Parts: sequence; C-alpha cells; structure tokens
Amino acid sequence: MASKFIVKPTNRLIEGISKLADGDYSVRLDEDEKLAMSPVSVSFNKLAKELEENEFIHSDFVNNFSHEIKTPINSINGLVSLLKKGNLPKSKQIEYLNIIEEEIQRLSSITTNILTLSKLENQNILTDKSNINLSEQIRICVLLLEKKWSQKNINLSLDFDEFYIKGNEDMLKQVWMNLIDNGIKFANESGNLNIRISKRTTYVCVEVENTGSTIKEEAVERIFNKFYQADTTHTKEGNGIGLSIVKNIINLHGGRIYVESKNDLTCFSVYLPL
Repeated sequence: MASKFIVKPTNRLIEGISKLADGDYSVRLDEDEKLAMSPVSVSFNKLAKELEENEFIHSDFVNNFSHEIKTPINSINGLVSLLKKGNLPKSKQIEYLNIIEEEIQRLSSITTNILTLSKLENQNILTDKSNINLSEQIRICVLLLEKKWSQKNINLSLDFDEFYIKGNEDMLKQVWMNLIDNGIKFANESGNLNIRISKRTTYVCVEVENTGSTIKEEAVERIFNKFYQADTTHTKEGNGIGLSIVKNIINLHGGRIYVESKNDLTCFSVYLPL
C-alpha cells in the first residue's frame, strides 16, 4: 500500500522534475484523486504546461523577430548589389531606390515599436493623465485613416454618443489608430468597419469590428504576442508588434481587451474604467 500510494508517485515526481530540468516540458504526472500525491501532481502539471507555453512563445518570438528583421535587410542587400553593377535604366534605378527607402522605413518602424513596447513593459504607473473626449478622439483617428478605408471602398459605421474618460491622450490615440488601421487592413474589399462605444456599468466599451476572413482559434489565443502575425504569409503590411503595444497601454489604464472572430466577422473589444 505504501509503495502504491507514496513511493511510486514520489519516484515519478522526482523523475518528472529531472525531465523538466533537462528541458522536457511535455512531461505530465497522473492526477488520480485516489493517490496521495494528486494535489502535487496537479501543481506540477500546471507548472509544466506554463513552462511549455513560455518556451513556445519564446521560440515563436525569436522566429518572427528574425523574419521581420532579415526580410528587409536581404531585400536592401540584393537591390544595392544590382545598383552597384550599373547599366540599369533610370526608371529601374528609381524603382529600386524607392523599394530601398520603403524597407528602411520598415526597419525604422520596427525599431521604434520595439523601443515603445520595451518602455511600456517596464512602466507600472500611468502618467500625464487628463480628461479626454473619447468619441472625438476616435473620430479624429478615423479621419486620419480616411485614405486607407476609402481606397478599399469600406463601408464605415460610427455608432456612439459623447463619452469622456481619464487617461493618457497620446497612448490612447495610439490604441485607436492601431485597432482601426488593423480593421481596415483585414477587412475585405467593399466590406464593413463598425465602431461602437457603449457604457457598461463602471466601464466604457469600445468595439472595432470588421468583416473579413475569420481568425483561427489558435491565432486568437496568440494574437497579442510580440511579433505574432495571424497572416503567416506576411503578405499584409505590419510587423506584429502593434497589438502587443495596444494591450500594454490598455493594461496601464486598468482596462481589458478581448478579440472574437467567427462567421467572417472580427471584433476587438476594449474596456476602460470611467
């Protein structure tokens, strides 16, 4: 009896800890409630699962970061080599220089976003708070992005009254610019983009909803990870940092953000305290 309920489970626990120490985060223990070690096994399995997920996120981050940095660098390197050879028509020279300029701007954007994200991740106190007309701020963001949604013939719907909140104006503007731009980017041609604001007890809820391809469930769970992009083909403009910045800003404001995607409809819901 002692061997069944104490010795064997203890040996399995020691063996499991050894595997974790060697980097095998897939190991799991029996959670049979009849066993004396069951509560320990449950805690062990929870720890192993979190370590496995963190390892996956770290690996995913490194792979995506490498892709985002290497792609423009390789592009610039190749085009510079072609230009150095000479004998190119003037039109081709201009075309290649324009591409190089775009790729340099892309690298600059990645660098800026990384610095912003790093600052946010190490910031615990929200500064420069003021009373903000949330509705007017979102209307301004929509106007600033008019060229983008007009080019795709997107049907825009704004459904809200006037709402005021206290927060950092520049940070919140970055949230709405990012979410609206994201909605435009992934909306289908001549699709819909709906922006709604409503009051939910002590919170104000901002919803940015667009028609387009449904985001897969596994992508929804990872969409706020650094450098993660649901569009694995990388055909859409972006570097996968924007939503990480958005989440950190919302967390600093004591808020929450959720995303739901089904039936070709994707909605980001932001809850901010009033």
